Amino acid sequence: AIGCYVAAEIGVSSWLVRFLGSAPLTTATGALSLFWLGLTLGRLMSAVLGDRFDHLRFAVIAAFVSGVALFGAVVVPDLTVSIALLAVVGFAFGPVYPLIMTVAGQRFPGRTAAISGLLAGAAVVGGTLYPPAMGPLSETVGLGAAMVGAGVLAVASAGALLLVRRPPALNTA
Repeated sequence: AIGCYVAAEIGVSSWLVRFLGSAPLTTATGALSLFWLGLTLGRLMSAVLGDRFDHLRFAVIAAFVSGVALFGAVVVPDLTVSIALLAVVGFAFGPVYPLIMTVAGQRFPGRTAAISGLLAGAAVVGGTLYPPAMGPLSETVGLGAAMVGAGVLAVASAGALLLVRRPPALNTA
């Protein structure tokens, strides 16, 4: 889940300015700033409100909303609406990373150091695989499709988180 999420987050932030390449550079970089402002506000909001909700459900919803908003940002024909949706993507991305860490810590309370290290490593793998792949994808299928791919990864993160709801398998040995 965290690898897919970080792949999507880094992919969007790395390629957003290029994606908005038809807009003036100040507009495109302003959109990137709005994305990061949204992410920051989403993270701060989750720090304040996160414990009022089921952590896993909150993470699933946030990851799903980010993917849907990213799809909307890619397909909507209006630049202003696209930029607003990219800010929503950032806001929805905000809670995902800390909530995944929280859910894992709750799931494995006696192994928090090992689990957080494993998750941080998975995050790095996601962040180093998909964002660079978006370059060749942009030349073959287009940057819009590569950005949709980041949205698919965000939704995949939500799907992977849903698997956490399953109870652990019983050891019959």
